[in-house]
Amino acid sequence: MIRILIYTLFVCALLVRADPIELSHLLIEGNVSHSANGTYPFRVEVRQVTVDRVAHKQKYYYGHYDDKRQYVCSSVAISLNGKSIEVPETAYSDLCYLQSIAPLELMEDGRWMVGIQGGSGGESYEVQLIFNAAKLLERRVAFEVPDKKTVDVRKF
Repeated sequence: MIRILIYTLFVCALLVRADPIELSHLLIEGNVSHSANGTYPFRVEVRQVTVDRVAHKQKYYYGHYDDKRQYVCSSVAISLNGKSIEVPETAYSDLCYLQSIAPLELMEDGRWMVGIQGGSGGESYEVQLIFNAAKLLERRVAFEVPDKKTVDVRKF
């Protein structure tokens, strides 16, 4: 009986923490083949936390609904062949409600790309993070606006 009470108090203490609680963690890892250089291990990890309008002073979030509590991307970690790829906060801090990560792809020009899908319905979008062996080079966000598909490109 005492053990159950202590356990219950511990769980309640976790539920009323004042700091943001991590709500979502997406992870994909595996091996990707490069015809000239063999096979490389890769890992892509994305974390989201509840949207805090004071801490996240963005004027616009991709995938954000005003009438629902949303999650904002708080970190993106990419590693290729055991080396971390630098991903600046400006590459992900405006992304909400991330849904899935696509496997890593080698592009024809020798750069790497990972796709991340987010949002839902009319607020859905797809992000492509394009990088080399050291750092993020470009971010593309594709989303629908009435009657046309729009792509927002940001270089790093």
